[in-house]
Amino acid sequence: MRNKILAIFVCLLWGTAFASVKFGLSYTTPLHLCGIRFTLAGLFLIPLLVYKKTDWKECLKEWRFLLKFAFIQTVIQYSLFNFGLDRVAAAVSAIIIGIGPLMAAVMAHIFLPNDKINVKKSIAIALGIIGVVFISLNKGFEGKSINIQFWIGLLCLFLSCASGFYADITVKKYKGKLTPYTLAAMGNLIGGIIIYIISLMCEDAPLKPLDTAFYLNMVWLGIIPAATFAIWYSLISQPGVKVSELNIWRFSIPLSGAIISWITLNNETPDTNTIIGMLIICSSLLVLNLNIKKR
Repeated sequence: MRNKILAIFVCLLWGTAFASVKFGLSYTTPLHLCGIRFTLAGLFLIPLLVYKKTDWKECLKEWRFLLKFAFIQTVIQYSLFNFGLDRVAAAVSAIIIGIGPLMAAVMAHIFLPNDKINVKKSIAIALGIIGVVFISLNKGFEGKSINIQFWIGLLCLFLSCASGFYADITVKKYKGKLTPYTLAAMGNLIGGIIIYIISLMCEDAPLKPLDTAFYLNMVWLGIIPAATFAIWYSLISQPGVKVSELNIWRFSIPLSGAIISWITLNNETPDTNTIIGMLIICSSLLVLNLNIKKR
C-alpha cells in the first residue's frame, strides 16, 4: 500500500509539469528551459546527499555509468519532452504520455526476465492505448489537412517515454553502490548542465524578458524532478517491485496533467473527445486495481 501511495504521489507531481513547462516555453526555448530546470533539480538534491553522507569517491568511480544514465534519463528524455510539449497542447501532451506504460511493459518484458506481461496487465495497457489513440487521431487532423507539428510533437513525446522507461530498467538492473538519491541527483545535475551547454550552442535564448513568475515557475520545475526521481528510483530499486506494474500508475498522469493544464492555462479547454479518452484511460487503472486486489 505504501508503494502504491508513493507511486500515485509521484505521478500527481509529474502531472503538474505539463502546465509548468508550457508556461516556461512562453518565455524561452525548449533546451534552455530544460537545462535550467534539471541543473536546479540536481542542485536541490545536493544537501540531501550531504545529509546522507554520500560516498563521493564512489561517484567518481562510477562516472561512466552516471554519464550514461544522465544522458538517457535527462538529456534524451527531457529534451524530447520539451520539444514535444512545444508543439502539442499541455493537456493533450499529458494524455498522450499515457501511452508510456505500454512501452514500460514491453521493454520490461524484453529486458527483465522476471517482469512478463500477463492477461490483466495487457487489458489495462490496451485500454490506456485506446484512450490515447482516440485523442491523438482527433487532434492530428485539422479538417482534411494533417497537423504536421502535432505529429512531430507526438513522436517526440513517444520517444521521450521510451527513453524514460529505459532509464527505469537501467536503474532496476544496476548492481553498484550508488543510492537512488545519488542517481537522481547526479542524473539531473549532469544532464541539466549538458543540455544547457547544448542550448547555448544551438538556441537563441531567452526569447523575452524574464520576470518573477518565470523564476518561481523554474523553482517548481526544479523541485518536481528532484523529489519525484528520488522517490521513484527508490521504489524501483526495491526487491520484488516490477517495473511494468509500477509504471502502469503513470496512467494517472494524463488525468492530473490535463486537469491542471485546463485550470491554469488560459488557452486550453477540455473537449468531448479528450474527456472520453481520459475516461477510457482511467478505466485501465480500475482494471489494474482489480488485479492487485485479487492477488
